[in-house]
Amino acid sequence: MKFPRTTSSGKLIIVATMKIVPGKEERMAEIMAAAQAYALSDAEPNTLEYRVTRVLEPSGQPTSTFIIVEEYNGPEIGFSQHAKSSGTRAMMKAFKEEGILLDSVLTFCDELPPKPKL
Repeated sequence: MKFPRTTSSGKLIIVATMKIVPGKEERMAEIMAAAQAYALSDAEPNTLEYRVTRVLEPSGQPTSTFIIVEEYNGPEIGFSQHAKSSGTRAMMKAFKEEGILLDSVLTFCDELPPKPKL
């Protein structure tokens, strides 16, 4: 997988948008809960944030799209470590074997420094 090897902030933020096969949303939630628990455990000390969200319709009805916001302490260390972890391998295996994903897009971001208050 291609991803930025360096960032100006020293952190890498990823926004993963995942479209799920309708009817598989509850299974996706289970898989992502396990992935989140692993990512935020001591097994991945360079994973700073791993937030799992689900897109809502304006009515509040959940859709079949999940957005995961991930933050790593350094692309080479944090994200590489996460990508190779047993938690990520288990998640990817479930996606493949259970045919859950319709589409996924990873957006790589760098954090901008905060501006001083005026």
